[in-house]
Amino acid sequence: MWGMEVLPGVKPDACFPEASYVLEGDSRRYHTIESDRASDITRAGLLRADGWHITRVRSTDLRQRRAQLLADIVETRQQRIDAGLGRPGNWRPIHPGVRIRPPGA
Repeated sequence: MWGMEVLPGVKPDACFPEASYVLEGDSRRYHTIESDRASDITRAGLLRADGWHITRVRSTDLRQRRAQLLADIVETRQQRIDAGLGRPGNWRPIHPGVRIRPPGA
């Protein structure tokens, strides 16, 4: 899902709540100044403390190893579901957010 607030004040770039799994896009545009990096570290800490797994996606990953990246994401998601690491059935997002089209869609 895109644009979902999974914890108060934490809206990852994409998430798979059924696997407690988020994707975070790293780019020069939004991750160049120190405050951006500090914010990312804080958000990552909150997510990990709540049991979410994070995969960081960089533009070089998309350019150089797109197929492998997608396979890794699919595998990680399924492993977490199989291990029972997803959100409980009664979990609901804080704010569903605005549904946006994923990049490249």
